[in-house]
Amino acid sequence: MTSRKRFSLRSLLFPVLAGAALVAPAVTSGCGGGFDPISKVDGLRVLSVAVSRAPTTADPTTGGSYAHPDDEVTFEMTSYDGFVDPANPDAPTRALQTVWLGGCYDPDGDAYYGCYASLGPIVGKLSAALADFNAGKPLVLPEEIGLGNSFTTKLPTDIISRRPTPVIGSHYGIAYVFFATCAGFLGAAPQDSGGNAGSFPIACFADAKHTIRLGADSFVPGYTQIYVFEDGRVNADPSVKALMMNGKDPGDGPGNAISVPRCSVDDDTRTAPASCSKPDPFTTCTPVNIDIVADATVADVDPEGMSVDGKPLKEVVWVDYFSDTGDFDSDVRLVNDATTGLIADHSTNWIAPTEPGLASIWAVVHDARGGVTTLQRYIKVE
Repeated sequence: MTSRKRFSLRSLLFPVLAGAALVAPAVTSGCGGGFDPISKVDGLRVLSVAVSRAPTTADPTTGGSYAHPDDEVTFEMTSYDGFVDPANPDAPTRALQTVWLGGCYDPDGDAYYGCYASLGPIVGKLSAALADFNAGKPLVLPEEIGLGNSFTTKLPTDIISRRPTPVIGSHYGIAYVFFATCAGFLGAAPQDSGGNAGSFPIACFADAKHTIRLGADSFVPGYTQIYVFEDGRVNADPSVKALMMNGKDPGDGPGNAISVPRCSVDDDTRTAPASCSKPDPFTTCTPVNIDIVADATVADVDPEGMSVDGKPLKEVVWVDYFSDTGDFDSDVRLVNDATTGLIADHSTNWIAPTEPGLASIWAVVHDARGGVTTLQRYIKVE
């Protein structure tokens, strides 16, 4: 018998999101352990969504966050599930479900939440397709919908021309694509009984019957966008040559991992406030210098940027460093400044955890116009 993976996503409507409150954890006092930094991927995380375009005779370039009318564009997600169950640390990595919802172009005010009303019927199509699949029929998805780590769609011919030409500024169109990735089962979020806006209408559940709802370490909803300009401008992803460790590129894949000793400084000591008397883990332990290799080509000229003396400016480019274990002394570094250009030092130092194992290291390089390049390397902690 051929096994079939079941999906479940009930028909739902997208309410307009008026906003969402972010509740910060209470501030603790004393010298106990604090909170993990954003660079530590200890739950489900979407690290980046890159956009590529199918090359054409008129424009053979393929990368970047800008496109042309009628372009076929592909959105590629880099995600990682760093969750470890304390009760079962040797459990296999959780299976992920990811859905993409496209079909929203030029919403009012260019606001992402202006897409929600139009996405309701698209989600209805997805529900019908998955119901057929669960009933044993072939899975046939509408063009606005995708499943898995990537999603390809074609932009409309009139994505720019449908909008009036502005009196000032560039004439452009915009496409939004929503995604939700879940370490469990995707389903409709229970609606707020008070009818209030502010909750994403797709949720993640631990079971196929949608009785146990999972939290933020198991569910990541979000959106990305692509711009289409009348003047045909493009935006290449940042050009990054390599991801270095102690001055060398070990190469991709776990088999090329460099080896480092464990660090004796525990997590509570590392995250304790700076005012506490504690050893400096980056002095006590053996740090690994992490850096990207980039030259002046890492940044494009920004068509909208101009210096005070009338000279064109390049994009701002920065790198976010992430790991699933261990710690960085700095997790965000500037790579290219709009006015001064390429930054000489954009490295960081990483120290190992107290336990042995394989550590994943990512460098996610962004430009200010939505381009992104992601590299990953590995470190074996002994």
